[in-house]
Amino acid sequence: MRKYYSPRAKRLIFTIYCILSSVTGDDSISAWNSQSKQVNSTENYVVLSSSCRIPRTDPYDNSIKKYLFKWKPLICSDKEPLTSVEFDPTSGRHLLKVNLTEVLCYVPSLSELTCHYSVITRGFLKEKQTNRDDDRYNISKPIHFKTEVEIPGDVENIYVACNSNEEQVYQTVHYMVTDKKLETVTSKRSQHKFSVLLFGIDSVSRQNFIRTLPKTREYIQNRGWIELEGYNKIAYNTFPNFIAFLTGMNVEQLVKVCHKAWNDEMDDCPFIWKNYSEEKFLTAYLEDSAPIGTFNYAKYGFLNSPTDYYARPIMKAALDLLPTKVNGGETYCMGQIPQIEYLFQYMTEFVQRFHNRRYFNLFWANSFSHSALNMPSVMDDRIRQFLENIEDYLNSTVVIFYSDHGMRFGEIKRTHVGWLEERMPFIYFYLPPSFKTTYPRRYQNLLANKNKLTSPYDLYATLQHILYGQVRQPILGCPNCDSLFAPVPHNRSCDEAGISSQWCTCSVAPKSESDFDLQITAATHLAIMSINDFLEKKENQLKDFKCATLSLSKIISVQNKIRNETSSEKQNKEFIIVFQTEPSKAVFEIVIPERASKAIDIENINRINEYDSQGSCVEEGIKMKLFCFCERK
Repeated sequence: MRKYYSPRAKRLIFTIYCILSSVTGDDSISAWNSQSKQVNSTENYVVLSSSCRIPRTDPYDNSIKKYLFKWKPLICSDKEPLTSVEFDPTSGRHLLKVNLTEVLCYVPSLSELTCHYSVITRGFLKEKQTNRDDDRYNISKPIHFKTEVEIPGDVENIYVACNSNEEQVYQTVHYMVTDKKLETVTSKRSQHKFSVLLFGIDSVSRQNFIRTLPKTREYIQNRGWIELEGYNKIAYNTFPNFIAFLTGMNVEQLVKVCHKAWNDEMDDCPFIWKNYSEEKFLTAYLEDSAPIGTFNYAKYGFLNSPTDYYARPIMKAALDLLPTKVNGGETYCMGQIPQIEYLFQYMTEFVQRFHNRRYFNLFWANSFSHSALNMPSVMDDRIRQFLENIEDYLNSTVVIFYSDHGMRFGEIKRTHVGWLEERMPFIYFYLPPSFKTTYPRRYQNLLANKNKLTSPYDLYATLQHILYGQVRQPILGCPNCDSLFAPVPHNRSCDEAGISSQWCTCSVAPKSESDFDLQITAATHLAIMSINDFLEKKENQLKDFKCATLSLSKIISVQNKIRNETSSEKQNKEFIIVFQTEPSKAVFEIVIPERASKAIDIENINRINEYDSQGSCVEEGIKMKLFCFCERK
């Protein structure tokens, strides 16, 4: 049993907190409101209304300059790849070729080189076999070739290896776009439907996009892409923010509908790509980093491929079979090239091949951005090149270029600017000229929403609008949300956008420099009690380990937060408290109302420093991993 907080101590702390909450004055609220009302220029805010004011910060603000630097690129290999694949439109097949100009970089002469390829497949399962079914792949017997071979038309993934005198000198994988020969969208009802390309980069805030991807930003600005500056995340990490724009639900609702146990696959969940598939669109879901996959990290993904084209089998095989190099805390190189390069090549072919067909393609990159604030800069040139390569093939495609959230870890998170950036990912829309002429009002509405408060739930409604011309299905996580092609209310609040107080960026005061009073200390102890109680209830899931009892090390910072100007002042003020615990050195953040009337919800406590392997003994759920400091029993 845990002895750190006795029942009597818990009651005492909670009583002190409630008493102090009830007697705290409102002077600070009035003073803050008075001060902020003096500055009402849109130059100072990305969103400005009586319900929400989000400050416009400098991407190079003095408070974060010491955390910014140019990331040094990692060279994966001093050699160019020995093999490549090319699509032959005449035969409809791919040709696997040895790049003859590179042979002497690997062997003394071509005569000494022997190569073979094996087909990587996934196969269909009727029922669950293991908890790792989504990691499965099969490799066929090797097929030998000399310098060139035609690949069968139904083969998507191959592993290639080359030897010299029985010693392996080269290996790689190739991911090829095959024609699924699905029915195309040709009916009169569908002739004005547009394809959708969702291209996302993990953990990049709007401001970090400006800092690290300037060439890409210049490209999209010069071509009239539309930015939504008030786009606010709705939850902690990638998964719940994805669930919001792919299903219109929050995670609690998803659990009730289709993901009822932590080790369930998600094949039965109502992802928006299923709606597109029903309308005869090709569907694709491609993600580069298998270990931290959106549906696989602390979860079990899919029993069978969720879309027509699914990258996990080849990316998992590549991770297992090829030599790798780590950069920025994640696997960056696989073989001779960055792992994201496999998907850039695939995506380029996909868009170019299928520009006359209708498709829904979700392309998600995290290997160069997830764990390092400045690292996206290494891909600035490549991202711009990718967009340039597909530019002429987007006449019937809406492109949504976005992130899920900003950087969640690191020293920058302890600054006011970093707090804002974590909650405000970048998002841009490309609308082809034909869309603007066919739907001028939708285009104008999107432009008008640039400086409105928006969320991933609105994006879900927008994806419906693109497909159906209207929002057909309810948005369970945010009943008031609507398509971004419709006018967003000017005075929209976070509640109306489906954004909880924990993640709401509206009206946050600068960091408080005052001493921490008893109310703040009591609230912090309440939070730690909630964590320890949560871990104690979950401890039966651990076999040889237990989670250490946490105690308060120090309170790091406190900020004041004003929800909006229309609420009663007595319910309007909140505190953002950042504190550190022992023995894990974990740094947590909570947002609590000044007049709390109940214990602190565990979902409102979030870790903001990296936890590495501290929670490695935990299999079930991300929340327990964030809290647990594993110790042997």
